[in-house]
Amino acid sequence: MISEPLKDPIVLYLINDTYWGGAKKKAPIFVYTGNEGNIEWFTENTGFMFEKAPYFNALLVFIEHRFYGKSLPFGGNKKVAYANSSTLGYLSSTQALADYATLIIDLKKNLSATESPVVVFGGSYGGMLAAWFRIKYPHVAIGALASSAPILHFMDLVSPYVFSNTVTQDFR
Repeated sequence: MISEPLKDPIVLYLINDTYWGGAKKKAPIFVYTGNEGNIEWFTENTGFMFEKAPYFNALLVFIEHRFYGKSLPFGGNKKVAYANSSTLGYLSSTQALADYATLIIDLKKNLSATESPVVVFGGSYGGMLAAWFRIKYPHVAIGALASSAPILHFMDLVSPYVFSNTVTQDFR
């Protein structure tokens, strides 16, 4: 069961402790690095974490990406948050990673779970965030599972038009 969202001045997050073994057992914490949308949708469509949590007695945490869903900085004021480049400058993957690190560290302290290992999960842009998080914050997460995360790009390896050209030819 997903608990009611707990609100932070910047980001929204959801916690599911159904399977958690607890801090005393140093049970792991699985964290979803939210992508470009509201966190409730990603929570409802991330079955893999729910499937694996019972095997590891893991706590599930889903963190919303700033500027998406209900996670608006500047007091949640859309007019201010989207006003100009100086406020939109806070809409970045770097800033989102810092949000996740701060939240995870604080959450572990609040749960007396500083010894519980953290593994981050994500798909697509969220997968990119999970991989980058593990690289940038190795002291916070012991691992990352990044699904469909297009991190590497090789120039001129494949034309960017291959897919659309193939589909077009199929319908000629």
